[in-house]
Amino acid sequence: MGLGGDLPQNTDRAVRVHVLFTLLLFALATAYRRPCEREAMGGEPVGWQRRRRQLLEQTREQVIVCAQGYYGIFHLAEYSLLLGVKRKDVPPGIGTRQEILAKYRLTMRS
Repeated sequence: MGLGGDLPQNTDRAVRVHVLFTLLLFALATAYRRPCEREAMGGEPVGWQRRRRQLLEQTREQVIVCAQGYYGIFHLAEYSLLLGVKRKDVPPGIGTRQEILAKYRLTMRS
């Protein structure tokens, strides 16, 4: 008896069942993996929650400034310095007012 007659036929129903079964296995594996990842990371959220938290921490000290049809993203300490506001906690590497203006190729208007 040959193998040709024993193989299942590729019917529409067989393809749909195969696709559904594959998707269910992916969902089951993901559902199992996520709690395991969270436990391995000490309860830290995984996926989009972790990405949002990381993005918030990266952009926490940034501000978007819109003026006369232009916009720019500045570090809050740089923006404060350009406005003439004194800050107690200026991060290292911010520089002087002239250095900030040169960095962004800005000019002072009188």
